[in-house]
Amino acid sequence: HMMKYLESLRELFDHQFVPNHHLSMHLMECLLLFGPVHAWWAFPFERFNGLLQRMNTNSKADEMSLTFMRYFYLGSNIKLLMAETEWPDLPPFRAMQAAYADAIRDAARGTRLMDIRSFGDEHTKSDQAQSASFIYDERKLTNLPDDIYQALLRRVETIDGAIFASAHAGVDDRRPRLPHAAQHVPSFDDRGVVYATHKSSRNNSFVLLASENDSEGFPVAAQIEDIILHGRTVNGKAIIQPFFIVHEYVPLSPKDASCDPYREYEDLQTRLFYSRQNAKPRIVTLEEIRCHFASLKYTPKDIDQECIIVRSLDR
Repeated sequence: HMMKYLESLRELFDHQFVPNHHLSMHLMECLLLFGPVHAWWAFPFERFNGLLQRMNTNSKADEMSLTFMRYFYLGSNIKLLMAETEWPDLPPFRAMQAAYADAIRDAARGTRLMDIRSFGDEHTKSDQAQSASFIYDERKLTNLPDDIYQALLRRVETIDGAIFASAHAGVDDRRPRLPHAAQHVPSFDDRGVVYATHKSSRNNSFVLLASENDSEGFPVAAQIEDIILHGRTVNGKAIIQPFFIVHEYVPLSPKDASCDPYREYEDLQTRLFYSRQNAKPRIVTLEEIRCHFASLKYTPKDIDQECIIVRSLDR
């Protein structure tokens, strides 16, 4: 009915649509998902009405959608320009990049985050460590435990190839040694999204990781134990890269997975895991982290051990 109503407005009166007409097309979706609750009028419509009324529209409400679209593309183009341009290492350009980084961090606190991050993330994710806000202090470097160092060496080989040898390798290996020391930090700020160790911030330590082996497409749940900033030199270029030492939560067995009530509803982006973690740590890079997740531990009646509810917070 709403579609025919809007079509008749345009066909008979050449009416220019306004945001309320767009919102009306989502009534069916809201009713199917949440039922005919009064809050669906009180919350989303009144909230957006309030946002629109606080904007200076110059009494041109019919042009608002085009304005939003235009600035959406402007923001996305600026984001790509800043990420892909090799700016000169001069004070004016460094000041410009710092001002841009501050603006992005401010945007992360509001709805502008999705506008500025919408396009190009898949092309620039690997460069985020170089542009993210952190201080690398060589005076704070400490040697890594041997098991973590060997895991880091294997992880670096997947990034740069086998161009580094272990610090413990024999003299016959002429490859440069991968530095054994790294700087431990309690948290890492990726354009306003904070990842932290479980000792520093429990909520910010729960992360979902990309997994190529998961046939169902749900990411791996893990908790950050430690964050290190590690430096190395590749082709004459100094690279400072954050690495996250995580412990993965154990996935449910096939038998217990059939008792997971959340798997039936894919759109919930929720899954049960056992609350215990793998003893062997895993080292991941920033681009392997998808998002945070909300959690709740409980023991389901059909699964005779404690589980953790993993609710994706992917934006």
